Amino acid sequence: MSSEILVYGGCVSRDLFSVMCPNDKPKNYLARQSLISAATLPVDVPTINLTSSFQKRMVVSDFRSSLFSMFFDSPYCTDLVLMDLLGERLGVLELEGGRYLTHSNELVRSGAKEMLGEYRLIKFGSEEHLSIWKIAAVQFYKVLLQNGLVEKTVILKTPFADFDEKQNPIKKHMNKDCQQWAENYEPYYDFLRTIGITILEINDELAVGSNDHKWGPAPYHYIEEAYNSWASNIDNYLKNRSTLAR
Repeated sequence: MSSEILVYGGCVSRDLFSVMCPNDKPKNYLARQSLISAATLPVDVPTINLTSSFQKRMVVSDFRSSLFSMFFDSPYCTDLVLMDLLGERLGVLELEGGRYLTHSNELVRSGAKEMLGEYRLIKFGSEEHLSIWKIAAVQFYKVLLQNGLVEKTVILKTPFADFDEKQNPIKKHMNKDCQQWAENYEPYYDFLRTIGITILEINDELAVGSNDHKWGPAPYHYIEEAYNSWASNIDNYLKNRSTLAR
């Protein structure tokens, strides 16, 4: 499969890319940036104290609201935009002047949060968050449309797993079980479907955590069969799109 793929979101999309293109790197990869942050004005970047160059780059990118520029820098030649909504679960910080930052763990660890002045946390799943996020999602759709990327974009629906492959319970993520996460996420997926962005799902029985996952156990670190199923679905999607384009 071509590696002309933009990856945006969380580790599920990045891990899936590794399954699809095991010997390549994505054309570009952006994580830890909510659509809300991406669609609003950038924030002046303070000192970012992180040892990981990747984590530092992602925090700086969030301050700069860089997502949309990634699409404008890589328009029609891109074959696929592969993304998930995992980063949205972190919520956003509302700053003065109608600006937002993703409330990522990396932001907290960087020490930059203490330099922001006044801010307010808006939690994922709340009516306020969903309302602001819908406005950002429409802007996102318009950017995809401007760059010929709407039909090349697929969003992975990532059901959280309560159990691993040995039927051992997985620790609740942020004190929520898989059903609570599913309920929180569904309005977001529904809205994206409404505006015309493709959502790709896997069968519920594949929403199983893996103890052998390279990033360790978590509700969104799945067994190998889950990634293989997504890869097959994407392959079918691309083939069908190619057939319709003829």
